[in-house]
Amino acid sequence: MFNFRNHKKHAPDTAYDEHAVNAQELGLAGESSGEEAVYPELSYHPDWKLDPEDEYVYRFWNNDLPPLKPNQFSIHGVDLKQTNGTLVVEAFVRNALSRSINLKTMTILLLDRQGFPVARKWFDLKKVGTIPARSSRPWTFTFEQQHRVTSDANPPVHGWKLVIEPNQKHRKHTLDLDESLEQFLPAGDAEKLERYVEGLQPPKPGEINFVSLKAEKKEGALHVALLIRNGSDRSINLPHLPLQVKDATGDVVAQGAFKLKHVEVKGNTSKPWTFVFPESMILSETIDLSRWKAYPIQ
Repeated sequence: MFNFRNHKKHAPDTAYDEHAVNAQELGLAGESSGEEAVYPELSYHPDWKLDPEDEYVYRFWNNDLPPLKPNQFSIHGVDLKQTNGTLVVEAFVRNALSRSINLKTMTILLLDRQGFPVARKWFDLKKVGTIPARSSRPWTFTFEQQHRVTSDANPPVHGWKLVIEPNQKHRKHTLDLDESLEQFLPAGDAEKLERYVEGLQPPKPGEINFVSLKAEKKEGALHVALLIRNGSDRSINLPHLPLQVKDATGDVVAQGAFKLKHVEVKGNTSKPWTFVFPESMILSETIDLSRWKAYPIQ
């Protein structure tokens, strides 16, 4: 059973669905012309079995949506909640074409009220089934923890929306090196690191990931250098980062949480950072660093 918490109504002065795109942009040929408003009728997936109360909620949501123009398509989110770290979005897949359509794969973004990405995920929309002409099919989109692109643990409450990721030109991914760190690097190392970063496959748009650089034991502590890679267009902060390290044996040899209050990674850049695991965070007396990896703890 649904509730109406975080239900998002459209603004009264919005004439058409602002989330919509021309179906031709998705390779869906249209035939209709004109500017008349299209109010897609509700269409359930044939495998869905709903009780009357849920049907009522879906009808209410669908009737509350703004119209589309002919040949438009949209994925319009109406309800958002968080369950065990997973963002669950109730939405409608809306078809304003005069024919039925079958979708393939698509990358969907969850944006906050400022338009910044909160989560990004690739979906197989073949599962939605055949969407009849001028119809609106309810569907649930889930964004697990690994699909979040922001460190904010709280989901957006107002002004959020689902959008289809637009085609984007390739953005160059560069090194974000603090001047204070650059001064301590041996001659030529900064240039080598810059070339290394530019030679890596860039993160996907909105993705945050980590690349291992160097690990060594010093005076009983384990020093681990990583690249923090930001595939978003905006700067990010990671105030709290739990990490663990596995050595060549595959065992977890170090684990701990780090506070990075003043660490900012600019948009479309990679920042090197060294994490020092003191003896209290080291879990093994013998560590084989011939092969290793470090990654955030989910």
